[in-house]
Amino acid sequence: MIYGLMIAFVPLFLGYLFRVTNSTILDWTNRITTYCLYLILLIMGISLGQLDDLATKLPQIGMTAFGLSVIIHLCNIGSLMLFDKLYPMQREAANAEALPSRWKQLLDSVILCGTVLAGGVFGFVTKGVLNFPLTSSTYVLVVMIFCVGVQLRNSGIPIREVFLNRRGILTSIVFMVSGL
Repeated sequence: MIYGLMIAFVPLFLGYLFRVTNSTILDWTNRITTYCLYLILLIMGISLGQLDDLATKLPQIGMTAFGLSVIIHLCNIGSLMLFDKLYPMQREAANAEALPSRWKQLLDSVILCGTVLAGGVFGFVTKGVLNFPLTSSTYVLVVMIFCVGVQLRNSGIPIREVFLNRRGILTSIVFMVSGL
């Protein structure tokens, strides 16, 4: 348990120590974060593709995942709606920055799902021929969390606001309890 917490928090705090003023380095940090996310999803797909008897297990996995997803999402959404009604959030004026279009957001989601699917196909095709080091996703995750720490520091968000945000803690508790 301590090892899992250290994997998450040590790179985040180390990344938070770096203050970057060069926009080129910040752009590279954003790209590295995105590439790490795609690589983690690809590795997840590969590990799914290399499961034994995937063709016979896939319908069962799919139906179980779909059923659990629907139930948990309905419980979470209902609980969060009730929480927001009982304890409404004080809203601040929004920035005038242009938000990405919904089509762009949908395309990004499809690309993420496609990455897992491509990894699954690759893992299925290379099963028994290529033994991919599936534990490498841990190292990629550490790099990604480090980059997120750098991004947090350079976006002006204090670390105290990240971890000791009262609204965020209460929302997390509601989310966890409703997921049980």
